[in-house]
Amino acid sequence: PFNSAYKWSGLTLESNDKVETFVLGAPEVILDAVSNPNFKSLQTQINQFQEEGLRVLVFGTSANVLESKSISSAVPNLPQALELLGILVFSDQIRPEVATTLAKFREAGIMLKVISGDNPGTVLALAKQINFGENLGPEVCISGPEIDLLSDLELQKVSELKVVFGRITPFQKERLVKALINAGHYVAMVGDGVNDVMSLKQANLGIAMESGSQATRSVADILLLNDSFASLPQGLIEGQKIRNGLEDVFKIFLTRIAYLVLLIVVVRVAGLPFPFTIKQSSLLAGFTTSLPAIGLTLWAHSGVSKRRNLSSSVIHFVLPAALTLVIFGTALLAYLLIRVPLPLKEAILSGRLNSVHEARGFFLEMQSALTTFLILAGLSLPIFVAPPFRQLVNDSSKKPDFRPIMLSMFLIIIFYFGFISSPMHSLWDLEFLSPDLLYIIFNWFLAWAVTTYICWKFELLDKFLGISLK
Repeated sequence: PFNSAYKWSGLTLESNDKVETFVLGAPEVILDAVSNPNFKSLQTQINQFQEEGLRVLVFGTSANVLESKSISSAVPNLPQALELLGILVFSDQIRPEVATTLAKFREAGIMLKVISGDNPGTVLALAKQINFGENLGPEVCISGPEIDLLSDLELQKVSELKVVFGRITPFQKERLVKALINAGHYVAMVGDGVNDVMSLKQANLGIAMESGSQATRSVADILLLNDSFASLPQGLIEGQKIRNGLEDVFKIFLTRIAYLVLLIVVVRVAGLPFPFTIKQSSLLAGFTTSLPAIGLTLWAHSGVSKRRNLSSSVIHFVLPAALTLVIFGTALLAYLLIRVPLPLKEAILSGRLNSVHEARGFFLEMQSALTTFLILAGLSLPIFVAPPFRQLVNDSSKKPDFRPIMLSMFLIIIFYFGFISSPMHSLWDLEFLSPDLLYIIFNWFLAWAVTTYICWKFELLDKFLGISLK
């Protein structure tokens, strides 16, 4: 019987003491055993068929009897002195939705590979017909015999560079999938036959055809009804949106948690007054996390992040933002405390606010100023998470989006007119801030934004802490 490991099948017939063996298989295998060298000139015709995307099989006969598989090798010996009887040429029926489906895969940032047991030239021609990718030439192809000569490390590099893999055995398919996984990729494998079982089990995501073998369907994670790929891109894009949306929300929430905890610790260790009240903390939570998180979730983008590891992506964003917020927040509180008259300053530091009413007013002004600065900074974070311009981040997967900046500006206007300058500002433990103080706070915010952007853009903290992009 046919086996993809040796790529031919054979049958021996015996009648009236006459033995005749027929073999059918790949040209690369069968033609090497043909006795008449003139028949090998057909290789030019076969190459032409394969370049047109046609599948070619060679049919031959021999007077030698097929030998059983030896104990030392699972591969049977091909009968020699074959006489060529003919070549068989087949064409594949291309599904009409294939080109559109592949285009959606590429838009989602998914790298596509073709792994086939057929001749690499045939597979490459078919890939061109379905617009599989740009600049498809012989340099993107590699065959199974060439792969056998590569070490695992060499195969890992080749698997990323090559697009078309032809004359591949089941074991080589498994090696290719493993090599891509070791290179840091999340690999989805599509198959239908028994020879795909090992690679499907090795892949992160196994996808089987409905018409595939029972063994293939049993090990797959996803079964394609009607053998159609059309629904896969949309499912993967939705999954990317969920993943990216969660990542964006993680960045916002973890930044707030980190800077609040560190700010309280640093301020108290420095001997400064407690930075804000419970009501002010509630405003921070609502304006800088809850409301922006709703928008970021609804507007989550698809695509593959430059940082494939979720932890490194979140840490790259959270640490610079949180640390700079603590530094600038503490410095702002200290600067505002310096402006307080000396007798009142002692009352604020000693906590005698209830007995010195004027000191309490200065203290609330300091807290209000810090709260305003933190809300301005917190509402700028969604702009960096989902930037309106690609230049704001060094991640090419981020798509420009103006909605977060519009939401942030809207929330800033609400905060100012609804809480800071509103007659009811005292209900939220906020003091009316003078234009001079607002000017100082705004410049303080700009200095923080520039500093944090530089840390993100040039990955200063990543390099200092040795955080990998992968």
